[in-house]
Amino acid sequence: MKKSSIYSTIALAFIMLLSMNMNAQKFSELDKSPMDAAAFPRDYKVSDKLIKIVYSRPMLKGRELSN
Repeated sequence: MKKSSIYSTIALAFIMLLSMNMNAQKFSELDKSPMDAAAFPRDYKVSDKLIKIVYSRPMLKGRELSN
């Protein structure tokens, strides 16, 4: 009985070491132009919103911002 629990512990530790470096999927870089939204009423419990505005910031794509 004691031997089987030692083997089980070693097997579990080995499996945990192997699984630490695995990724389910690779994500691309973050969007440089994040989308945001505003809604009324702001309460998250209300699913039927009267007004919803979705907007994002334009990307510069290498251009400089000047006034």
